[in-house]
Amino acid sequence: MCFRRNGILGGTLIAAMLLSGGDVGRTQNRKKLTAPTYYLAIKGILESSDTIRVRGATNLPVGAKIGVGVGQFVGDFGLKPYTDGGCAIVKENGIFDLELHPKSGVIFHRSLIAVAEFSVRGECKQPASVLVVVGDKGQHLGNDNYDDAADTTMAETPGMFENPQLNQSSGWYFGLEAINRVE
Repeated sequence: MCFRRNGILGGTLIAAMLLSGGDVGRTQNRKKLTAPTYYLAIKGILESSDTIRVRGATNLPVGAKIGVGVGQFVGDFGLKPYTDGGCAIVKENGIFDLELHPKSGVIFHRSLIAVAEFSVRGECKQPASVLVVVGDKGQHLGNDNYDDAADTTMAETPGMFENPQLNQSSGWYFGLEAINRVE
């Protein structure tokens, strides 16, 4: 909009870009991106009325199993499942991917909710190599420097307040959860 209303401002910006070689961002140093704790990010894509692909990224260990499902919100807290779900495996590049199909009698549509969950217990049994890193109760998910001798029966683990995806469940187990509206 500035270019249309103020030709002088637009001309000045274009001249500055040309003098800098056209790449304003090149003069800035790039920082290596890091996450303060573990994370999950997902995207649900409606491919057809009977196929939704859920893709995701994480910094969890290679081989970690991510529980993935699709449903529709019901009331304030419920999610009516549209799939039986499944387990996606984290690859070396931190990516996971799973194709889901609806339960019998259900048709997929836009605006359903894709859910991804990392848990140390449940349907997606974690390999021992993952449990060594995140802890057998998930106590390392909030902070890599967690003291193994510390009491894991407490209601919180370090990092609970810094990571909005970190949650605690019955038995003082810790996990991660992400949701996304299916596009």
